[in-house]
Amino acid sequence: MVACEVRKLTAIAVGRLSDLMCRDHRRPPCLVLALAVGTLGCLSTEGPFAPREQTSITLVRSVPLAGTPNENIFYGAYYAHGFADYNCGIKAFEGHRGVDILLRNFLVQDSGVVVEAVAPGRVVAAVDGLFDRNAVRPSPGGFGNHLEILHDESRFSHIYAHLRENSLMVDLGDEVRPGDPLGLVGSSGNSNWPHLHFEVRDDLGIPIDPYEGPCSATEQLWADPLPYQDEFHVLDVGITTTILPSLEFLLERPVDNDMIRTDEPLMLFWVETHNLNADSLRFDVRDPSNQPALTTTFPQRSTFSVTFVTVTLAVEGMFVDPGVWTITFSHAPVGEPMQEVLSRQFELVEATGVAGHAAPVGIGDHGVIRFVGREGR
Repeated sequence: MVACEVRKLTAIAVGRLSDLMCRDHRRPPCLVLALAVGTLGCLSTEGPFAPREQTSITLVRSVPLAGTPNENIFYGAYYAHGFADYNCGIKAFEGHRGVDILLRNFLVQDSGVVVEAVAPGRVVAAVDGLFDRNAVRPSPGGFGNHLEILHDESRFSHIYAHLRENSLMVDLGDEVRPGDPLGLVGSSGNSNWPHLHFEVRDDLGIPIDPYEGPCSATEQLWADPLPYQDEFHVLDVGITTTILPSLEFLLERPVDNDMIRTDEPLMLFWVETHNLNADSLRFDVRDPSNQPALTTTFPQRSTFSVTFVTVTLAVEGMFVDPGVWTITFSHAPVGEPMQEVLSRQFELVEATGVAGHAAPVGIGDHGVIRFVGREGR
C-alpha cells in the first residue's frame, strides 16, 4: 500500500512538471521525465519497491461514436501537455485530460448520436438524470451524465462523459464489448457544446494520453489510430435577423432568413468553423450589380475546436437596392494568401409598410465581426 501511494504521488508530481516543461514543445525534457516515471519502481529488485509487471489496454475501435470524422462528428481538444496536444499542435487547452468529439449543434444531438465502447470491460460507474443542453462553460456537474468502464486485466479504465439525459444503455456491473452501444451524445455537466469527452485512466486512476506523439511520452493505445484531426472545415452557415445571438441560440440552429426587408435594422451572417487557424478573416458584401458594398476584416485567429464567427450588417439606410445580394467569407491560412471559403446570397425586398424590428444596437455595429461564446469543449 505504501509503495502504491509513493508511486502514485510521485507520478502525479512528475506528470505535472512534465506538463510545464512541455508547454514550449521541448521534447527531450518531456521524454526524460517520462522515462523517470517508468523507472521509479525499478530502484530495487526486491521488497516493496520491486518492479511490477506493466500492463496496458488496447482501444480496439478507432472512434467511440457512431459517426464519420469530419462529416458528422468533429474532433476538438486532445489531451493537453501544457498547452500542446500529443502532436505538439494547438488542439488542446491547459488541464484537459481527454479527447473531445463534437456535434454541429443541438439538432444533431436530438437525432440521437450513439456512443460506442472502444474496448472491453465492466461498467463500474454510471451517472444519469442531469440536464443535457448546457451551452455555457464553466458549468457545474463535472462529467455530467457519464460511464466508466474498467478493463479487468490491466485495471485501466475509460470514461465516456457529458452524455444525454436518460440515454444510458448499460447498467452498473454490465460487461461490454467493443462496439456495444453505451448511450447518446449530450452536453451535460461542465460542457458548452454537444460532445463526447473520452478519457483513459491507468491502473492508479491517473488520466493518460491514449495517443503517442512528439509531445506525448505514452505508448499508442489505439489499435488503429485516426490521423491527426487538424484540417479546416466549415460545418454550417446561416442568416438571421436576431441581433447579438447567444451561443445557445446558434447551437439550436436558427431558421435561415434569406429574404431581408429594406427596413430591417440589422441582419447577422454566421459561419460555424472547425479548426480555424488563420492570419486574418474577411467578409465581403456585393450588391445586385456585383459592386462591392462592404469589406470587413478580423486579425489573426487560431482555434482548436468548433466555433461560430459572425458579421453584423446594418440593412436600413445601408442596403437600398432590392435584388439578390452576395456575402463572401474568406480566410488567410497561416502563412498563406487570402482565399475564398464560401458565398451565400440573400434577397433584399422592398418594405411593404409594416414596421421592421426595433434595433437594439446602432449603425456602429455595421461590419463588426464577432466570435460567439467559447470554442466547443
